[in-house]
Amino acid sequence: MPTALQPERSTLPVNLPAIRFEAEAFRLGADKILGRQSAGDAFLRAALALDGLADIHGSGPNTAPAQAFGQMVAALRKDVTAKWVPTHAHGALATLGTLHFPDPNLGGQALARLSGGSAAYSLSGVTHTISSSGVMNTLSEMATKPLMEWDGLICTSDAVKASVVELLDEQDDYLRWRLGPSAQAPRLQLPVIPLGVHCRDFAFDDTAKAEARKALGLGAGDVAFLFVGRLSFHAKANPFPMYQALEEAARRTGKRIALIQCGWFANDAIEGVFKQ
Repeated sequence: MPTALQPERSTLPVNLPAIRFEAEAFRLGADKILGRQSAGDAFLRAALALDGLADIHGSGPNTAPAQAFGQMVAALRKDVTAKWVPTHAHGALATLGTLHFPDPNLGGQALARLSGGSAAYSLSGVTHTISSSGVMNTLSEMATKPLMEWDGLICTSDAVKASVVELLDEQDDYLRWRLGPSAQAPRLQLPVIPLGVHCRDFAFDDTAKAEARKALGLGAGDVAFLFVGRLSFHAKANPFPMYQALEEAARRTGKRIALIQCGWFANDAIEGVFKQ
């Protein structure tokens, strides 16, 4: 289940890690909104809502995104100063302590960090889609990148963590076969932190709820089940377990259940499969 984003209340100064920033990862578009963009938007809003926050640091390989970062911060909170740290400025990153990525792609920065020392600062990232071949390769390759025990990949659920652990375990087995039984890569931390939700974004009064149910043709006793996200069975979520569970729920309860799938299809072929 998502967790409500509750900003910490403190009179002490708040020091946040540098945030690897590209506007696309934190900005919601009008069409084809991705879950990682929604998560990035919610994360930045929550960070900027913290009491005691005086400044926030964006980071990137060059200064091109710095202006967009400053504009985004200013739009959300006027009294916080946006600062920029290049990803090659290992001394500045060491002062901040951590460089956080809005995705799991930590390997490249771990290699770049070596010029400043593998213990110069920590790296952290967060999982999103994990079932595509590209992401699974990225996760598996963590075992061969210079990631350390003081780095971390946030897993958004226990199921995600179990999948990541299995991928890393399989890679460790391969490395032991390839390099010898003593080969053992350091394992970065894998905390489970579900994505947060700004509850006020979903605060609707009874009138709005009644109008929505009427527009969808739902009766007073009907149960609405909502799936929000990309409609992609190969890269996001296979819907079959959901369909099967809802069928069983309807059988056990005798209730009329309306499944609402809200999202977008990657292409016409996938749309056809879903509808069929």
